[in-house]
Amino acid sequence: MEFMIKKLIVIAAAGAVLLSCNSKQTVFNGKIEGYNGEFTEFFLPDSTVEGGYREIVIDVNEDGTFSSKFTLPESQYHAALFVDRVMFSTCIEQGKTYNAWFNVTDPSIETDFRFIGEGAAENEFTRDWWNGFGAAYLFLESCGDDVTDFKSYRALIDSQAAGFAERLDTIGNPGLKEYYTPLIRQCVDSYSFYYPFVAVYNGADPFADVDFEAYRQTDACSGMTEQEFAEFYNGVAGMIAATFNDLDLLQVVKIGEKATLDQSRNEFAMTSLLTSFMNMAGQNNLKAAYDYYKKVCKTPGYVSQVESVYKTSSVLVKGAEAPEIEFTDIDGKTYTLSDFNGKALYVDMWASWCGPCCEEIPYLAELYEELGPDSDIQCISISIDEGRQDWLDKLGEENPAWPQYLVTGKGQEQVANDYNIRSIPRFMLFDAQGRIITVDAPRPSTPDIKAILEELIK
Repeated sequence: MEFMIKKLIVIAAAGAVLLSCNSKQTVFNGKIEGYNGEFTEFFLPDSTVEGGYREIVIDVNEDGTFSSKFTLPESQYHAALFVDRVMFSTCIEQGKTYNAWFNVTDPSIETDFRFIGEGAAENEFTRDWWNGFGAAYLFLESCGDDVTDFKSYRALIDSQAAGFAERLDTIGNPGLKEYYTPLIRQCVDSYSFYYPFVAVYNGADPFADVDFEAYRQTDACSGMTEQEFAEFYNGVAGMIAATFNDLDLLQVVKIGEKATLDQSRNEFAMTSLLTSFMNMAGQNNLKAAYDYYKKVCKTPGYVSQVESVYKTSSVLVKGAEAPEIEFTDIDGKTYTLSDFNGKALYVDMWASWCGPCCEEIPYLAELYEELGPDSDIQCISISIDEGRQDWLDKLGEENPAWPQYLVTGKGQEQVANDYNIRSIPRFMLFDAQGRIITVDAPRPSTPDIKAILEELIK
């Protein structure tokens, strides 16, 4: 999942927090294993500050230890603690004293932490909740290839929900239970809508499943207002596009066409799905999906919305000439994509402030070394940092061996528009003649990435 996507998911999952009259300071002590001077802060919803979110910076010593005191306007039952590249889901209540241990040695693991003493049970719950059920993209990824029928899929959902509800009763924290009980129900309701996409991803036909059809006939969204349905299904579409970006878009549109028993809502669902996938660089069978969509959608406003996004997305299909990008190296010398013609080009779009981007750096370093100087694939990274010094500082920390470039100002806007980039990291692959192979290439952390790239450039 891309930078900002994760942060937005964190924010959305946090929802409303519970008010408390306790104004005592919260004490937060502990240690971070593998700490390398990264920024450490809580990112908390707070309606009393501009922007709606409060950042509480935790001062950490060189050895990773910390001892901090702060006043919370509200107890936080989903407190997102960021240690540079890693996000931990914690429970921090007003006036309590916490002693915690975090491990960021491996930035891909966000579950390696524990609280000792006060708050231990609550934080074990929030850790398991976020990584096991509360974060939809993680739940979807955990489904695996075996979930090909609605009955087993729903059984998995119900089992997870029952387990977390039972744990809330066992912990006995009234605030925690009041906060998470409705979230459990929301997950049960919304995750059922993800099933047809999971089924198609695993090679099954969801509409041939009698149990799913019986569920569909209940029309679970019928009690929602139009605005509630729009907000709900936009969330479904965005999550599916981010998780299953390589799905056949014709199948995706056909799923949207049967999302509910109401045609007008299904037209909204199709529109939301298609635009979400195109905005996430979804290209698989795009033209067929677009042509089908125009035949079945009768709402001019929806069609116009999709047409606008399609005009950008359709020029990014495989074999199209890559829109030019202009960027500079650390010495200020200007380059363009076409300067690299002659070899296939694997481009990393990133920024120093993007945690998930930085998580890919060690994997890209391994890939670059494995490819070697005689490879038919050249790797470059292009940063969209606004501050040149921030970019240079990050390069000083990471010391990457492959070429590094920067695009700023109007160039950033042009790149975002030309390549329909709404979030980073984004990896793109071009052939030796400067034509697009894919504008949503696999990340360096993908298993067997070298073999995958070599196969793609054939």
